Amino acid sequence: MSSPQSPVCASCGAVASKQCDDCKTAMYCGTTCQKLDWSAHKTSCRKDDLALVVKRAGQLLQDIFYVYREKTFDRDVFKVEDTGDRLVIETGCTDIGVIKQFPHHLIRSEEHKRILLSVLYGNEPIAYLHDIFLKMLHGLDVKVVELAVNLKSIAEVVYIVDKVNNVKKNNRGTSHNVMGVGIPDGKSGWICDPSGAKFGLWDVVTQVTDHVKNRAQRKVVVMPRGTAKAASEKAATLDDDSGHQARAVWKIVNVLNDIISDWETETKLSLPALLRQPGVMFAKIRASFIEFVEHKLDRFAQEQTSKRALQSEAQSKKVTVDNGSSQKSKGAYRDFDDPGFNGFDTDDDDDDDEYEGDFEESLVDRTAEVRSCGRFRR
Repeated sequence: MSSPQSPVCASCGAVASKQCDDCKTAMYCGTTCQKLDWSAHKTSCRKDDLALVVKRAGQLLQDIFYVYREKTFDRDVFKVEDTGDRLVIETGCTDIGVIKQFPHHLIRSEEHKRILLSVLYGNEPIAYLHDIFLKMLHGLDVKVVELAVNLKSIAEVVYIVDKVNNVKKNNRGTSHNVMGVGIPDGKSGWICDPSGAKFGLWDVVTQVTDHVKNRAQRKVVVMPRGTAKAASEKAATLDDDSGHQARAVWKIVNVLNDIISDWETETKLSLPALLRQPGVMFAKIRASFIEFVEHKLDRFAQEQTSKRALQSEAQSKKVTVDNGSSQKSKGAYRDFDDPGFNGFDTDDDDDDDEYEGDFEESLVDRTAEVRSCGRFRR
């Protein structure tokens, strides 16, 4: 007779030692009972399997987001201070297309690190991670949308002190965009929130009903998938500061997408296939995948830093030669995917990736404040 802790066969009730390979929840005493039970189990099995894949997809997406942000960090940060009731972050400029060292020396906890990796960006993670997330969910019978949620409360209050413009901003009363994944029957679904750490929201995947009940303050606005990406791509076509900044970031995002494709080619394993691996194997391959992405982004950052050093040296020599000219040296960097890019921007293209009151603003709305940033900070 089985003990209370022993799993029992879903078909005959005997002691079970075999689990369903798909959902990992149903247990059987053997293959015969598993086959007999399939007609009854298949509906719930597919839902359980879907939930597992979506949860893994969200977790892996957040892993990718954190690695991408850390390895291509682009903001001057002077201080990260926990005052007890809030986290205060003092920031400086963002130089267009310039990758900077993440300030590990200022970080005192993993939570604060995740906040810093997330808080300086609004809806952009939803835009930049759009294609990767859809790739992960390829082959699943789901509908993906974007949602704008007004949060009921902020678990972690964050103040950003812009030392350049002498402006303080916080994350209270802020709307927040996330991705929704629903199944065809419309009765259930999940919220994927890779950048929720900026509000102290640590669960990357939650049930839609739980998210709306526990986190949403007012009516949730549902938008077609790709809405944030389309807005960011539109910003990248503008011939102003916001356009230069958007193109610079999209350049890095495209590199990230290429890195993921390279991993799939080298390992002969797609992201959807990775998400369907058995538990132990999934954890092992996931760690290897993240290590691959980290290494490639490190190499990319080093190449960009070396390239800019050479460009800076060449420009310095040019300034020395042209010392008698009345035209002053051009300082601020341009994004590195502009046609004819030579490493430097014109004098009026000062840039700063900062928020106009609300953390979730569009790239298009940043130009006015961007122009007040002290440019060519090193």
